[in-house]
Amino acid sequence: MSRRRIGLFSACLLIPAVALVPAAGCGQNALHVTADAVETSAEWEEEMILPVENIQQMPEQPSGCEITSTTIVLNYIGCEITKTELADYFQIGGLPRRSGGVVVGPDPWKKFAGSPAENGYGCFAPVVTQAANRYFSSEGLSRRAVNLSGTKAGDLFDYIDRGIPVIVWATISMKEPYEGDGWYLEGTKEYFRWPAREHCLVLIGHSGNDAVFSDPLDPRGTVRYDFSLFEARYRQLFCQAVVLE
Repeated sequence: MSRRRIGLFSACLLIPAVALVPAAGCGQNALHVTADAVETSAEWEEEMILPVENIQQMPEQPSGCEITSTTIVLNYIGCEITKTELADYFQIGGLPRRSGGVVVGPDPWKKFAGSPAENGYGCFAPVVTQAANRYFSSEGLSRRAVNLSGTKAGDLFDYIDRGIPVIVWATISMKEPYEGDGWYLEGTKEYFRWPAREHCLVLIGHSGNDAVFSDPLDPRGTVRYDFSLFEARYRQLFCQAVVLE
């Protein structure tokens, strides 16, 4: 893939999203990704890294990578809000609990499982989208969060080239995820297994074969990983992505 450098956009401009392209192998049970479902490599002719200021989730939000990543992007586009303030816009479901002889807990596609300030699990793209839109509405801003889940990993870089960072789901340090704790989801009673090592971070650039991120958990702040590794972890975490436009 060849990319070209373009100018950065001004804060708080409304920029339309590119079309969502569904990607194969991105279902809600995609922890095990086959080799033929992963793009083997990517290389960009020019480096493009957005000047995104990192925010660390620790110590206030040990489980709040989704909230902190959203705060990183909000600050980048000119919205002055802290991660602890933004937490108030998220639906918090609490930890799974035993009820009627089984463990029942929140649906992470609808609520934050656990507590960002304590032990917890996290949440998925629809929850982040809803929280960001709730914030925009409360501030009277003509902006919106868009859930791009299902978009191919390579296509996310079209946003980077237009100056738009992307909130993505992968794993801590891009390590292999595995099936973690399980519980029955409130409402549907469907059994759910949390993808252990789940992590939310911000895609901010590309350089050579690497994807570049602002990581709210890594003390280095800005980190880079081989594109193919990111692409695999992105698929294993159900190809989830959100942009703020």
